[in-house]
Amino acid sequence: RAGAAGAAARLLAAAPPALAAPKKYSAQDAVAAIGRVKSARASLDALNGLIAKGQFEAAAEAVASPPLSTFEADATVLVQAPVLSAEDKKAIGTIRRYGVAADVIIMVGGLAEALRDEDARGAKSFLAKAKGSLDEVIGVCRGGGLR
Repeated sequence: RAGAAGAAARLLAAAPPALAAPKKYSAQDAVAAIGRVKSARASLDALNGLIAKGQFEAAAEAVASPPLSTFEADATVLVQAPVLSAEDKKAIGTIRRYGVAADVIIMVGGLAEALRDEDARGAKSFLAKAKGSLDEVIGVCRGGGLR
């Protein structure tokens, strides 16, 4: 029985964090998150030159680094903080609840894959789509009073 109790304790200790209470985000957290989202958008602009020069490895490193790599977490803050309306939060969504945030995540993933494959044409296409989706997220936040 001691072994079974120990196994049960290990299972409970390894329970997914989804069972924990969700983190509470403040308006200040949302302001910081939109700042990082805007930085992510600016970093996409910087990729144009790298792709044009065929510097795929450098571009891939930029995509894998903050603020692009932290976009999903920032989008979560935006939709959970008490700043935007329910309608704005729904428009942004998350990867689990489809919205423009999911578009960003998908397009940045496609961009990373195109860069890995050294596919300039594909990278430019995914880059343009990622920029458009990020612009939508920023626009929704701006419309909701989050600047």
